[in-house]
Amino acid sequence: KLRLSYAEVGKDAAPYQTSQLFEITPGSPFLGQGGFRSYQLVGNPDLKPERTSSYEIGTDLRFFNNRLGVDLTYFVQNSSDQIIPVPISNATGFATFVTNAGEIQNKGIELLVNATPVKQGAFQWDASLNWTKIDNKVLSMPEGIDEIIFTDAFYIQNKLVEGGSAGDLYGFVFDRTDDGRLLIDEDGFPSVSTTDYTKVGNALPDWQGGLTNTLTYKGLSLSVLLEWRQGGDLYDLGFRNALRNGVLKETERRYEQVVFNGVRNVGTEENPVYEDNDTPVELNGESVYRSFGRYTPASEVILQDASWFRIRNASVTYTLPRSLLENVQISSARLSLTGNNLFLNTPFKGYDPESNQFGAGSNSYGFAGLGVPQTRSYTVGLNVTF
Repeated sequence: KLRLSYAEVGKDAAPYQTSQLFEITPGSPFLGQGGFRSYQLVGNPDLKPERTSSYEIGTDLRFFNNRLGVDLTYFVQNSSDQIIPVPISNATGFATFVTNAGEIQNKGIELLVNATPVKQGAFQWDASLNWTKIDNKVLSMPEGIDEIIFTDAFYIQNKLVEGGSAGDLYGFVFDRTDDGRLLIDEDGFPSVSTTDYTKVGNALPDWQGGLTNTLTYKGLSLSVLLEWRQGGDLYDLGFRNALRNGVLKETERRYEQVVFNGVRNVGTEENPVYEDNDTPVELNGESVYRSFGRYTPASEVILQDASWFRIRNASVTYTLPRSLLENVQISSARLSLTGNNLFLNTPFKGYDPESNQFGAGSNSYGFAGLGVPQTRSYTVGLNVTF
């Protein structure tokens, strides 16, 4: 089967986004007196609804008497006039202004494969594989706005700029020569360029996938869901604090004499001449780990790979034979044991790279570390039909 579709939908703004309102003052009432203040969000009376247009082309293939099925889809989705709160100067007396924010395009491929590799007598193995890859680009910005900063959190920003992508992260980097060698200051330490933000990564994954395997033999069934996420960068705010306070393995080298592997400029800024660094320095908390321009602000240090592989859940189910239930007036009975969040393998050093510092529904991507980690849970169930 071959399919082709086009759709266009609108999205309204949340309440109270088109006018200037008042809110109850935090801490009110005070000594029995209530109070109100101007709402910190500036409404926009000219706000337009978001519009999303999309088209997709796909195919649905079946082979070997439906024991193998392939569903492949390619889609393009354009979202225009997105309703976004834009940060403004607090000197205005407000914090954000609601506006329509240009146009973003998403392109992607979605693949779903269903198969029954083994079907022999009472035994059957079913597998379902899904894989998704999505790329996006900011096609345009509102007139007069060069960037929209969603989050500015201690050395890393998540913002939109024209030509960029949603999830782009900007930060500080080590000073380097044009050919990439680490540049060492006169005092023997590498320095971090903290004057301008540089694009250092993107929080969104390169691709995601999942595989469900279900093994069935008579009344016994075992199902396991495996998930992968490849790529994406994440800033762990807790990791930064731990670095500054010297509680991580990365900071165990202290009061040692070291020579940083890099080069020093012995010429001028206009005509640089580089020589291998040979200046020994002492590692300590104040000169390196707690210094603003030395180590902790560098995105090469604090930005981490958020790839992961996990066993999302596994369950074992046993359906009792009807012959055991005939004399007890029970139509069917099923016993199950389920485990969730059973295993995680990731290069990320924090709790869980799937967490979002600002919760679900936030426009900010790429921040974690100060929330509560996900829990592992087990459930035992008994389902009886009379």
